[in-house]
Amino acid sequence: MKVELKFLSSSTFKKGSFVNIDNEWKVTTKYPCCGTKCVNTESPYGTCKSRNGFIQLTTDGTIRYIKCAEGKVNKFPLITAANQFKKPVNCNVFSLYYFELKLKLEEEFTSEQKSLAFGLDNNSDTIKMWPLSSIIRYQMQGEIIPQGFTLENFILSDDDVVGCCLVYPPSRVENKMPYVFYTQNGKQICKAIVLEGNNNYYQPFIQVTGYAVETNFGQNLEAKPFSYDISKHLVAEEFYEFY
Repeated sequence: MKVELKFLSSSTFKKGSFVNIDNEWKVTTKYPCCGTKCVNTESPYGTCKSRNGFIQLTTDGTIRYIKCAEGKVNKFPLITAANQFKKPVNCNVFSLYYFELKLKLEEEFTSEQKSLAFGLDNNSDTIKMWPLSSIIRYQMQGEIIPQGFTLENFILSDDDVVGCCLVYPPSRVENKMPYVFYTQNGKQICKAIVLEGNNNYYQPFIQVTGYAVETNFGQNLEAKPFSYDISKHLVAEEFYEFY
């Protein structure tokens, strides 16, 4: 399913499309539950045999977090999307990739025990939002310290819907780079971030402790629409400047 969009820039209409790809989460072993890595891509529905706190994928794709046993540790795992957001080839329109996370604090957790980060990565560059700290960081390959900024007046509630949007310009447009922005409960919450490094593809990811997370990759927008109305996205004209 392809959703035709009209991107607005001042009074000029710019045609674009939402790129809909089939997607799901995969549990990586980069930050494992324990030394045996018992929760992984091949076995995402189990629990940690060492009784550390870790995520558990349900059959419908929801991320649950199982709290650790007494004396054990709540880990901060990395979950990545199975399919990448790839730079379109020979495309004459703006291409928009987007996903949303519907949050719910697990019952056994307090606000002080939760953690959350999500964004896009391609093994060399990373754009990541830390909603509980109101921080967005962008790190390109070779950088020791990432660039970043703090969102003003941003507060994350335990039942919010947050999203990450990647926009590629048309292939024929020169001197235009892809950019990213974030959303909260259907509204854009920051200026765009230009992705100046390796931008041929990006892979969605999430790191989480203490939340249950329901993800919407946009596979069935008629039955399950986004909170953010992608059809009304304005082509970004304001950007954060890092370099």
